[in-house]
Amino acid sequence: CPYHLGLAHEALDLPERAHRDYSRALELDPSLAPAWLNRGVLEYKAGRADRAAADFRAGADAGPDRETLGRLRYNLALARRALGERDAARADAEEALRLGVEEARTLLDAPR
Repeated sequence: CPYHLGLAHEALDLPERAHRDYSRALELDPSLAPAWLNRGVLEYKAGRADRAAADFRAGADAGPDRETLGRLRYNLALARRALGERDAARADAEEALRLGVEEARTLLDAPR
């Protein structure tokens, strides 16, 4: 329930409430990779790339399905790029592309 409540709060543009809901969902089930992904996106949008990267890594470690793993790796690439970790961002973007996330190509085509 907290995960779905987070989705609803995010859709209503209530990011603080959504963050709290995703955090509660992760307390109940740390293997819920979509909650790690969504909370990480909220962190990234709030300018906290370091916390976003930690969430994306935790989500990837949770054993998600291929599609979710690709999205986690793509977002991790964005966060690492924001942190100035260019080589790690590129490696994550390459992995995301391998997993089928076509948006990752834009990161690979971007100047270094």
